[in-house]
Formats: sequence, structure tokens, C-alpha cells
Amino acid sequence: MPRRVGGCKSVPLFAPRVHAPNDHPVPTFQVQHITDAHDPRVKDFANLKDAELRRQEFLGVRDTFIAESELTVRQLLASRCTVLAIVSAPEMLTKMAQAVEQRWARGAFPVYTVEPALMERIAGFNFHRGVLALGQRPADADV
Repeated sequence: MPRRVGGCKSVPLFAPRVHAPNDHPVPTFQVQHITDAHDPRVKDFANLKDAELRRQEFLGVRDTFIAESELTVRQLLASRCTVLAIVSAPEMLTKMAQAVEQRWARGAFPVYTVEPALMERIAGFNFHRGVLALGQRPADADV
């Protein structure tokens, strides 16, 4: 039954809140903003166009990998792989907040925002997809 608060009709208690398309709830995960390309917190995202780094990832020499783009980061968030960190443009993080929040509930990981121009300097390529994530392969995963 709806109750009245201050003379205004309110929604019933425990009713789910319906969000308008551009109405994003405030996330419960912590976000840190990066302002320096040499910040050690984003060192794993540095120089991603390095051919040797990509070769090591492909061959499975490293147990970590980079997911690039909204779709692949969403797949990582839904997978059994460990999420080690996410770096995102602020607008993309707003768009992906619900998926990040759901995964955060299973275990915290750093979430960083960075302006696209700065991320381009960090990663070494055009950051037009808006989000990168660092994942860790399970020990029993095939390459």
C-alpha cells in the first residue's frame, strides 16, 4: 500500500525502482581517477601495442591478458577469470556500472577512470573503445 510522506504520495515500500534509460544508480564500487600517464596503478596497461607483450599473451607465457572494448570487458566480468583491474573513460564506466557492480560483489578489484587522451598516452594507441580490463587466466585454462 502506498504511504504518504509530507502530503505527497510515494511508491509502495520495497517496490523496485524503475530507472529511466539515462538514469544510472550510484555505483557501490570505488572509483579512482588517474591523471598521470606514469601512475604505477596503470602500469599493466602501458605500451599495449608492444609486439612482444602481445606475443607472450597469445602464447600463454603470461597468466594475464587485456580485454579491450565494452563487449569483451563485459564477457570478462561475467566469466570465471579473475578481474585484476578496469581502466575506463568516465562515460563508458557510467554505461557499464551495473555489470561492474555485479562483479564487484563477488570480489573487489581496482576501477580507474581516465580521460581518453591520457589513456592513449598510457596504452600507446587510440583509446576509442572506452574501456580496458586486466584479467587473469585460471590455472587450468587452455590458451
